Amino acid sequence: MQYMAMRQQPMQQKQRYKPMQKVDGVADGFTGSGQQTGTSVEQTVIAQSQHHQQFLDASRALPEFGEVEISSLPDGTTFEDIKSLQSLYREHCEAILDVVVNLQFSLIEKLWQTFWRYSPSTPADGTTITESSNLSEIESRLPKAKLITLCKHESILKWMCNCDHGMYQALVEILIPDVLRPIPSALTQAIRNFAKSLEGWLSNAMNNIPQRMIQTKVGFYIFTLSFVFRKLF
Repeated sequence: MQYMAMRQQPMQQKQRYKPMQKVDGVADGFTGSGQQTGTSVEQTVIAQSQHHQQFLDASRALPEFGEVEISSLPDGTTFEDIKSLQSLYREHCEAILDVVVNLQFSLIEKLWQTFWRYSPSTPADGTTITESSNLSEIESRLPKAKLITLCKHESILKWMCNCDHGMYQALVEILIPDVLRPIPSALTQAIRNFAKSLEGWLSNAMNNIPQRMIQTKVGFYIFTLSFVFRKLF
């Protein structure tokens, strides 16, 4: 069974829990009830999220990703670019695990948009996410043009699929640490909504990335993480 296969490999242990912060979209899927002020609603949502975090396994960490096995470099790239991609993708996956542990599911869309240098076709306010300071730092380490070039190489596609398998395995271990332990219906619904949103978020964030990479990543998601959540929920 696919789910069991994703749970078999031992994972590193690491305490990932962080106190909830005041962030837009915090604790997605949880809402307060009754007539409350904005502050009291936020406090209720944070309290609910902290309660639900006890049902997660915050100790899970990513496995080692391994090295990119590549015999010849794509034109215009260097081995330093490969190393930058490896470091950036590792940091990117770590950030995804952090927001999941804190039940800040909608922030994953922003993380994907930043990593893949998302640029909307028609920006509503004349700005794009690429102007953020976070992205400027990423761009200085690996320019978008080189990222796109690397994404066309089969060795990079294979390496990233292996990385994604490790990340998705960690997500399953975090969100469903014990299939026999009942979890609150609100948390189940939040996880279900999260799983349904991921494919659209990923496809949208990669709007300027080579189609082969998009098909590989979205297809891999559909047949791994999405499959697991559909089976369990």
